[in-house]
Amino acid sequence: FRSHHVIDPQTCLPSDTDLTLTSVVAAEAWVAEVLATAVLLAGSGHPFDIIGGTEVQALAVDCHGHVTASPGFGQFHRPGALRTRIEAPAAAAIS
Repeated sequence: FRSHHVIDPQTCLPSDTDLTLTSVVAAEAWVAEVLATAVLLAGSGHPFDIIGGTEVQALAVDCHGHVTASPGFGQFHRPGALRTRIEAPAAAAIS
């Protein structure tokens, strides 16, 4: 059983979000941190609703490795460099 390190403020329990990674680009680090957590808690259904109308951009990766980015996120990476899926690393062999 795995539980998430982010606590859902509505339930006070570990989040059951299907997102595994979020990243937010904002003018201030604390804003990026708060919104990255909010995007994570929103889940993959509507991950960027919380950032609508703001100047920030975001990226989210779900538990299957699918990558989604807000429309303006492309300005922060090389053209064509953003993957649409991230493969999980192979498990390390135990010797």
